[in-house]
Order: sequence, then structure tokens, then C-alpha cells
Amino acid sequence: MSGQTGKYIEKQRELPVYGEFDVIVAGAGMSGCCASIAAARLGVNTLLVERSGMLGGVATSSMMSSITNYFFTSGNKQIIKGIPDEIISKLVEAGVSSPHWKNSAVPQIPHNADVIQVVMYNMMKEAGVRILLHTYISDVVTEPLPGGDRALKGIIIENKAGRQAVYGKTAVDCTGDADIADTMSEGAGVGYGIEHFSGVPSPDTGKGKVRIFNIFNPSAHERTDTVEITVWDWMGDLKRVAIEDHAGNPLPFQLIDNEYTRYWDHQYFRLIVEATVPATGYITVVMKEAELGAEYPFIFNRFPRTTPEYKPVTLENDHIKAFFSPENGALLSLIDKKTGKERIKCGSGGGGLVLWNCESRSNNAWLIGRILGRTPVTKTFRLTPLRDGDLRSGFEMEQEIMSSKITTTVSLDRNARALAYSFVIDWHEYTSRDGGKNVPVLTFSLPLADAPSAYQTDVAAGSIRRQSLYQDVSGLQYGAAVYDAEDRALAIVSDCKYGYRGCEGILSNTLINSANRPDPYPERGMHKINLWVAVDSACPKGLQEAAAEFCRPMNYLHTGSHKGTLAPAGALLDLCAETSVLSSVGLTCDGSLLVRVYETCGKADNVTVSLPFVAKAANLVDLDENVLGAAKISGTSVSFPIAANSIAAVKICK
Repeated sequence: MSGQTGKYIEKQRELPVYGEFDVIVAGAGMSGCCASIAAARLGVNTLLVERSGMLGGVATSSMMSSITNYFFTSGNKQIIKGIPDEIISKLVEAGVSSPHWKNSAVPQIPHNADVIQVVMYNMMKEAGVRILLHTYISDVVTEPLPGGDRALKGIIIENKAGRQAVYGKTAVDCTGDADIADTMSEGAGVGYGIEHFSGVPSPDTGKGKVRIFNIFNPSAHERTDTVEITVWDWMGDLKRVAIEDHAGNPLPFQLIDNEYTRYWDHQYFRLIVEATVPATGYITVVMKEAELGAEYPFIFNRFPRTTPEYKPVTLENDHIKAFFSPENGALLSLIDKKTGKERIKCGSGGGGLVLWNCESRSNNAWLIGRILGRTPVTKTFRLTPLRDGDLRSGFEMEQEIMSSKITTTVSLDRNARALAYSFVIDWHEYTSRDGGKNVPVLTFSLPLADAPSAYQTDVAAGSIRRQSLYQDVSGLQYGAAVYDAEDRALAIVSDCKYGYRGCEGILSNTLINSANRPDPYPERGMHKINLWVAVDSACPKGLQEAAAEFCRPMNYLHTGSHKGTLAPAGALLDLCAETSVLSSVGLTCDGSLLVRVYETCGKADNVTVSLPFVAKAANLVDLDENVLGAAKISGTSVSFPIAANSIAAVKICK
């Protein structure tokens, strides 16, 4: 019917197989013709697929009367030979080209568009190339590989005979538009980024030089932060990458890699983007290849011509300044720029990884036993600066302790209030059950320049302050040395499962415990642990929100250009409170929105939840969702009071 719009869903169907080939060449321009002739002459079964009805591409379809002579340098040295040379020689024999073409003084080589087709057709016929004209490549056929990725198995073609599959061991993309390569990027990276069953898998769903991503903010407040994006099978120039938001405004970014990395049958590079994302919301960003512009792009020498100085490493932004040992990467100095105070004890050897030798009798999987000795991890084999940029700076080092190897990356983003540590630990230590050995326990320790007012950790729905204690204590996300007089704190934030300890002027976090009870080999294998050394407010709410941002970073998903009902940017809810923080958001059995919060500082507070819709009803409920009273609705906002040190929940009906 005329005027109808929308989508038509095609039924699944079986396709006939046109054939199986060793090599499939896509595109019968000059490069595709040469590639197919070369393959067939090697004795392999070759298919050439062309969407038009002629060979030669632009050289013939555009009725060009000459070919630019790139065969010779200005010094008259021939640099192109082989099949292209053979084609021109046959044109000379046919009387449509000049016999004097082998000279750099001849800028253009004349030819006849009809004759060159006949010449190349005869060469392909002689070599045994099978040719399909008036045939489009509409898709690729892939097969799974170990690790969840996939490899090219063939192509889908469409012509007068209908839609068919063609299997091939190798495909040569000479389309000029990267038709095969573009399609191959879709689905790349299925198993990438989810080591140890953690992380967010984000297989690629885009293609071409324009890629689209959605960045998500899990925090209940607007957030400006960096997110690391992996780009698969991009065909553009890495020196011309550009990042924009959905409105076309440029966003700050920095390349992590200056070349591609192979992963199964694909390749990728990584970059970081700094973006402002609404509370519990998302934005859309676009990556593309920028125009060249007025300035000619220069390629700089990757290697310096002078011998570098191997001096202490310095990482600095507007909030902190850190110095590291050039010998072992230890954190020698950490200055809180808000107060100007030094946080690391001078002459202590610095902060970093420390191996504790713990008493076997008092140590198990749940308790860290008596410490009988400490060994700083200082045996270092490599210390290399990261690729520097406006958004992030840092270094990477490789170390060894006992029989285990550790790769550590330390970085500082330009707006961050914390040093970021990423550990990849190949741990081989264990404790035998026959006794006589201590338990190896790997920790991260910071010797404090000044004695703190207290040590603080976060627990379920709050925080606990303690004085020095020769014992690890639980902390969901952080352990902090708190300085009340300055309203400042030095915190270790970690996604590790073990606890924190504050005593003898040292703040530490246990990373690996090699206890032999109950499991005799509990920790052997690969470990990936993220940790942050932060300077921030001593306010429990501030520490809680900062730790949550580190442990729950902004994430992204690949997407593509498509129609949808949502705007390119949006938010679920925004929470505004002086001392209260968000605990959870979920749906009830009747489809209502359930928001839980808790108060952190021991003060009565008022909470306002901003929504993308006008609530029909909003009630305070207990843990069993029994109604306790009504919350106040004002437009798209819902507000309610919360008592000191309390948990509150509001059920919101749309």
C-alpha cells in the first residue's frame, strides 16, 4: 500500500552455495584484477566479484584515456613491475599505448578503455580466474573461534541468480570502500575485557570510519570522568581521530595505543575520552576521521635522539603531586595540594607493595595472622613511562617477589583526586600443610607522614572509625587515615576482597592471602586488582561517593546509527542530599521504582530525587515495602526526610 512506512522482517531461509574457493577477491578495479590474476597463477582456486558490468574500475567505467605513470621515480628507476607492467606491455602490443612509456618523463600512459578490459579478461581466463559481474556483496559468513571471537568463512552475494553464499579460505578486499573489512568489525571483541569473569563485555556493532558509543554513568550525580574505549577494525588514520558528542561538540580524548594490537582475527586500539554524563544516565559520542585541515600532518620520530634522564617519576595535576622512585616505583612523596601537606613519611622507603610473612598457626582464609616479617617488593626489571597526553600520565613496571611476577600500571588523570594502580599478578606462592613455613600475604602499604585522628572504613549503610589496631578490618570499598583538624583524609580504595589495617603509622590493604586453611592452594594463578590512593575530604559521604566512583567507573557500549525512542543523552534519576547517599535502585513486583538511601554523617537530612517523569504516587516504605508514610511530590521531584544514621526507602509509582 502506498504511504506505508516502518520495517519488514525477512523470514530466515536457506541459501544455495555458489561454490568454495581458496581466494575471493572483492572488486574488479585495477588492484582487484591484478590480485586475482596473481592468486590464480599460484594455482589456487580464485573468484573475482564485481558489482558493475566491466573490469578495470574507474580506469574503464569513467572512460579514462590514460593512466598516471607511477611506475618510475623521478630518477627514472622503475619501482612497479609484475602484472601492472605486463598489462601496459600488452596494451602497447595492441597498438593503443605508446612504446615509449617506460620513462619518468612520460607523466601519463595512454590506453583504450575497451581494449584494456579485453586484455585483463584474457589474462584472467588464461590464469583460470572465475569472474562474477553485476554481483553485490551484501554480508559476510563467519565461524566461531576459541574465546568467543569469529573468523571470516565466506561472503553473501546477490545477483540475477538470487542470494547465494560463497565459501572462501581467504578474502582480498579491493572494493575501495572496505565492504568486507567494515562488516567484519561487527561482533569483534566478544570475549575481550572480561578477564576472571568480571568487567563489561562490549562487542563491536559498528562499521566504517564513523563509530558511535554510549557512555553510562552509574553514580546518582552528574559526573565528569574519563572512560577507556576499545575500537575494533577501524580503517582510518590514527593521527586523525576525532571525538564529538551527539551535537557535534568536540570532546577531549587521548590515544593509549599508537598502533593496532592483534586479537584473534581482529585488531584494535584504545583511547580515553573525558565526558560529562548526567546522573545515572548516558550520553552518545561519535568517533570519526577528521579532515586534514590547513596543516600538513607530520610523522615524528618515535625515538629520541638524546639519552634520556632516568630521574624520579613525577605525576601531578591540580589536586595532588606524587614522586616515585626511579629504581623500584615506590611512592616517595604525595602532596595534598589543597593543604600543601605531605602524606608519605620521609625516609620510609615509600608506599607500595609489601610481602608480609604471617604466622601459619594463626592465619587462615578469613583472618590475617601475626606478622613475623615484612619485605617490600623492590626487585624491578622494567619501569617505562606511559604514552603521555593531556588527560592521563603514568608509568608501567614489572617486578618479582619470591616465585611470583607482578605488572603494575600507575596513572593519574588530569581531574582525578587519586593515583590509580592496576596490578596484574601471576601468583605462585602457597603454604604447605606440613608446617614450618610462614604464610605469604601480599599487601599495599602507605607509611604516613603524620599520625591520623582515626582510621575509617566503609561498611554496609555507613562507616566505622577506629584507633590503631593490629588486625585487618572489613571495608567494602576503602580504608582511610582521617585528619579531623584539616577535614582531610588519605584513603586506599580497592576492588579487592580483603580488608584494611591502620597501625604503627601505616595504612595498608591486603591483596592476596596464601593461607592453607581450608583450601591448601587458595590464591595460585592470575589476579587483576585495581587500587586507588586518594586525597579527599574526611566527610564520610565524600569518601563514600569518591570510592564508589573509583570502584564503579563509567562504562560504554558500542552502538550504531538507528532510530529509537530515547534521546541521545538522558538520565534515570538524580539524588540531592547533604549527608545521604544512594544505596540501590530497582523495580518492585508491581513495576514501581524503589529507591533506597542511607545517611552517613550522623545528621538528620532531607533527600530529593529528581526523575525523568512526574510521579503518580510516592510513599516511604520499610524493608518489606510496607507503607510508612507519603513522600512529597513536586513536579518531577520526590523529597522526604531521613533520620541520622538511618536507612530510608521510597516507592515511586509512574
